[in-house]
Amino acid sequence: MAIAVYCSVGALPLNYKLDILNPQMIDTHCHIDDPQYAEDLSAFLEDQKTSGVEAILVPGVEASTTQDVLDVCAKYPGYLYPALGLHPENVKEDWREQLATIKAAVDNNYRVTAWLLEDGIEAEQDGATAEWMHTHENALRPFSGTSLNMGVYGERLGDLKAGQTAEKVLTIAVEEGWKAENYKVLVIANASVEGRYDLANCIICPIGGTVSYDYK
Repeated sequence: MAIAVYCSVGALPLNYKLDILNPQMIDTHCHIDDPQYAEDLSAFLEDQKTSGVEAILVPGVEASTTQDVLDVCAKYPGYLYPALGLHPENVKEDWREQLATIKAAVDNNYRVTAWLLEDGIEAEQDGATAEWMHTHENALRPFSGTSLNMGVYGERLGDLKAGQTAEKVLTIAVEEGWKAENYKVLVIANASVEGRYDLANCIICPIGGTVSYDYK
């Protein structure tokens, strides 16, 4: 059995605040990257703002549309936000080749790895003063890669320019008896710094779910 990791880049930034006393309208699904919007996109967006729409999420549907989504959102920062991934109707036989996508924030050489974490592992802990201390969260199970070096530093993505994306298939083997319902995956992107690889970004994603972010 293997774990499939899906990471999406984008969505509303962490500092986007909603005022519950003055409700805001957000369009959570609009394919503005579609060529039919190209000629009058600015006018279309002005109409949306006039109608009270304060932000729009632009979802991707497959790997081939990733750059189109990023490009259109870059033209209207603070209003359009990318939400990249695979639409259910676009999950085909090559879905594994589209699973992990990393977007570079700066020019550099990158690696990416994935660790399988499990919550709720019961094990006696020396010196514990309370019962809950015997339950361990975020316990590391296996990681992707065939060696410790690959598990820690990751598999090579190569040299990436700022804003460029790269794809890498990451596979994690699991064993019988582990609690699949308690799994989550930590995806780590490392960047080259003076001959070594240091952490550039990381995110935890639940199994069967997605987590959207845009590292700046």
